[in-house]
Amino acid sequence: MHAFGLDVTRKDEVDLALAALPEPWSRIDVLVNNAGKALGRDAVHEAEDRHIDGMIETNVRGLLHVTRAVLPGMLKRGRGHVINIGSTASRWIYPGGATYCATKAAVAALTEGLKMDLHGTPIRVSSVDPGLVETEFSLVRFDGDRKRADEVYADMTPLSAEDVARSVVFVAGQPAHVNILQVVMLPTDQSSSSMVHRRPTSGGTTRA
Repeated sequence: MHAFGLDVTRKDEVDLALAALPEPWSRIDVLVNNAGKALGRDAVHEAEDRHIDGMIETNVRGLLHVTRAVLPGMLKRGRGHVINIGSTASRWIYPGGATYCATKAAVAALTEGLKMDLHGTPIRVSSVDPGLVETEFSLVRFDGDRKRADEVYADMTPLSAEDVARSVVFVAGQPAHVNILQVVMLPTDQSSSSMVHRRPTSGGTTRA
């Protein structure tokens, strides 16, 4: 394992860090763009600038910075796979999530567009788009408010980080001639962004 910290929103930092990777770590065969976040649940006209900027910079620019730094090496070696972690928010918009949903729609567009840009090359491009996953995601979204974060996953069984990781491994493990463009995965208790089945203690099916 070779671990290091990196702010994906800073292109110069990304370029320097990746250029300094030692062998064999510099030969990246699979890039998983997992950096992303949601901030707040405010209406667009009421949202804080730092929240809007933070989502756009991380979810869109960060993904582009890292992808653009890694792709030349993949093309030179004639192999590679870019896997973007998207979200079901790219297809189901919800109140208070317009900016976050827009950034994930951008990830979906970038995934499809990148595959087109790489047409005729052996480089594969995919996205794995999960619904509710219980990580630090909601804690970050609500600025550390544990109560609000826990309510997101209350009385239902969300996906885990391991569930998503298994899907990433499945996508990456296909034969070289197979490109899975998109995986959409939901907890069984979730049917859309606005339909989450809660256990009877919280009133059955509710809106998220």
